[in-house]
Amino acid sequence: MDRSKSTVRFIVFLSIVLCTLISLTIVRSGPVAAKELRFATTAAGTDCGSVGYEWWLSEIERRTKGALKFERFWAGSLMPGPKIIDGIDSGVADVGQLIMAYYAGKLPLHTVANTPGTGGYSTWARAQAFMDLYDRVPALRAELEEYDAVPIAIRGSTGLNLITKEPVRKLADMKGMKIRCTGYAQKTIAELGAVPVYLSWGEIYTALDRGTVEGTFMDLTAIASLKLYESAKNITMLRQADTMIVLVIKKEVLKDLPESASKVILDLAEEEAITGIMRAYYNCPKAAATFDLKNGLFPKEGVEIINLPSEDRPVLKTVEEKVRNMWIAEMSKKGFEAEKIYNTFAELCAQWDKKTPNEFKGK
Repeated sequence: MDRSKSTVRFIVFLSIVLCTLISLTIVRSGPVAAKELRFATTAAGTDCGSVGYEWWLSEIERRTKGALKFERFWAGSLMPGPKIIDGIDSGVADVGQLIMAYYAGKLPLHTVANTPGTGGYSTWARAQAFMDLYDRVPALRAELEEYDAVPIAIRGSTGLNLITKEPVRKLADMKGMKIRCTGYAQKTIAELGAVPVYLSWGEIYTALDRGTVEGTFMDLTAIASLKLYESAKNITMLRQADTMIVLVIKKEVLKDLPESASKVILDLAEEEAITGIMRAYYNCPKAAATFDLKNGLFPKEGVEIINLPSEDRPVLKTVEEKVRNMWIAEMSKKGFEAEKIYNTFAELCAQWDKKTPNEFKGK
């Protein structure tokens, strides 16, 4: 009996000791640290595009209840824009913003986004269509996988228009003008009779101000961000398809995340992510003022918004078709089913455009 009591006392004592040790271990180790991922972007933190990215990053953090956090590297502070794809591949960055215009050499098939002919659809529809294209065209996803990158969201760019020092009221007015542009847009500009000039982002304002170039071909947000309206007072609406801005995560990083965290990222992807990012972008006060072409930023700065005359529309359409055929020929030589890929993208754009929410129509 005494021996039995001693045994019980020993077991109770041992339990107390074990519980105390476990408690001390928990206290000393504290809560499990959040997993932190490095997010790389070229945009400044105050840019309207970054407002969209911030919504997306914060929403992932909220849905994972803080288990996943992002260290934001704005304005190319981790690496410059053209190097982000390499940063993802090497592991310097875990998540990044890829402006596809930078990667025509490394991701040639992604230039389908710039191919003339889809610029008339809403930016929201083009972004949704491009995300769908990854599932329809395995070669597109394979290009990113070469750099260990997986696409999870897109912010569409809002189309290319022309800002010039002298007004371009018809396409013939462009003949001989030196126009800053990049990528496939250079072919379009050349076919319209102008002289395409490449300049880095930091050179554009000074070149336009000094007359080194007479205009620049870019989206309205970029025109506003660089304050090009200070030296050029004419915007001609050409509404040409612009690049895609794809948000990617390193494949190995996604695979190694806890299942609950990776599920949040994948759940908040594609349509929902695109809609949330674009809503935050367009609701940014600077963007709202930029896209109000009647009472917003440009009218207040004395900029005239010019639409081409009806007789120029067939001319522009012919140029678009010619440049598109150049792209198809170039990609076909690389072994891609280029015409089929372009047609699929155009069909998806048309399908999504019918679903465009009112808040994104005309943008």
